[in-house]
Amino acid sequence: MVYGLQVPHPLPTSNFQPPIPSPEEVAEIVASAWLPAPQADLVQDRQAQQAAVRQLQHYVVHHGESLSRVAQAETGFSFGLERYVLVGKIDLLRHTGGGYELIDFKAGRSAPAALEQVDAQLDLYALGAEASLRLPIVRQSAHFLEDDEVYTREWSPERATSGREWLEALLDQITRRQFPPRLAYCPRCNEFRAICPYTEDER
Repeated sequence: MVYGLQVPHPLPTSNFQPPIPSPEEVAEIVASAWLPAPQADLVQDRQAQQAAVRQLQHYVVHHGESLSRVAQAETGFSFGLERYVLVGKIDLLRHTGGGYELIDFKAGRSAPAALEQVDAQLDLYALGAEASLRLPIVRQSAHFLEDDEVYTREWSPERATSGREWLEALLDQITRRQFPPRLAYCPRCNEFRAICPYTEDER
């Protein structure tokens, strides 16, 4: 499991294969696996860890039966798309009828305004799983752990085609630097602060 300051990201991985751990065992697993982010504020980090424990305890109580269908966790992929190479990591792959369901865990609450970005991320992961891992994806899900909402879509050849076209257009825009910076995340960003050209503007 990997956890971070900005996104306390509790993942039900192979550590949570049956038998399902007790709430006390969940807390112990989180404490032993917790990795604070660089430059982490101690108070925020502690709050993030407590949130991760609470979310994981809820998950294993209400979704523990699904752990027996886990195929892979935190699975990396890379694949080529025209002149680009795309790299990512899928939180969870689960056996389902006729193939695999990919799950992306979100530490926050579900929000309709964020679903467009979630759709794009799920499409990227599905394309990566099929191209790099040779796995037949039949379903995509985003599980929002804070309110336990699950957003699910069926994956199809038509979605694969539209997802690939969208991704190609986006990559072309990025290459041409034809996109506005989104600064809302900047106050919480540690990963790219040292190299981001907008850091000074954000301050």
